[in-house]
Amino acid sequence: MAVYLFRSCLARQFGNLRVGVLGISRHHLHTDDRKTPGVDKTEDPHRTQGTEDSSKSPESGHKAADQSYEDGGEYGVPDEEDENDVKNKILVAALGHVHTHGWTSSTIAAGAQSLGLSAMAEGMFPRGGGDLALFYIEDCNLRLADYLVEQTQALQESQDAPRPRSSVVIRDALETRLRMVIPYISTWPQAMQLMMRPENAPDALKNVAYMVDEIWYHAGDTSTDYNWYTKRAMLAALYGATEVYMVRDQSEDFTNTWAFLDNRIADIKEMAKMRDNFQKAGMDSTQLISAAMTTIRNMAGFNKRSR
Repeated sequence: MAVYLFRSCLARQFGNLRVGVLGISRHHLHTDDRKTPGVDKTEDPHRTQGTEDSSKSPESGHKAADQSYEDGGEYGVPDEEDENDVKNKILVAALGHVHTHGWTSSTIAAGAQSLGLSAMAEGMFPRGGGDLALFYIEDCNLRLADYLVEQTQALQESQDAPRPRSSVVIRDALETRLRMVIPYISTWPQAMQLMMRPENAPDALKNVAYMVDEIWYHAGDTSTDYNWYTKRAMLAALYGATEVYMVRDQSEDFTNTWAFLDNRIADIKEMAKMRDNFQKAGMDSTQLISAAMTTIRNMAGFNKRSR
């Protein structure tokens, strides 16, 4: 019941996600009516919609507005345009100025001006750079969701292809998602700091919850007990630790980051084996918790040992 309520809460939060920057379709979190990918090939109208729509060209709404500030609206926004659409256009345009101004209100103002709007339009975004960073993070998650849908459907259509192990699906999904940060890697530490601010943290956590739930769903997770929570918490910690490592990585094509990710996944696998052994041997939960804490410290890089 607790899992059902948690998923229902996420569904309400993400039930009306905007269209992605690149024309990506809307995605909806599902509750316990989900079918395990590769087990039941019944078409899911919510998820298959993502693949059908993702082939469409980017929305024409990304084009510059052709009316000036004097044409109407407090911020130069034409009255006939939907405010949310205009805000999305401004944020899309602002992404092209991140390398110059960072994740700031100045970047949003520059984006508005590039559309022929007043720089005062940045007042539509009370969290400033936080709104811009959240916009990009959400779009990355939508693109990842579409990618996972495509991978799952391709697997279902191939009768002879063996289903990959969960760890393989997770590893591929994490690298795919992390690579979406690379275009803004030089300014990404600033975006990460913005996500820790009180006004941004709730939405940042919602996006993390959405991302890890999508990954586990496509990895074939069917747990409904406490493992549902621990798996997602561990995956969120794994992504966060790798992201922190990545912004400091100077290796070519982030080779060291992918090695770090592989090592952390190996740590998690080892912990899972230890948990199973403890349970078979009847050892108490204190030892299991101690082992879990050691693994988390390793993931965060607190234990100074050669990797």
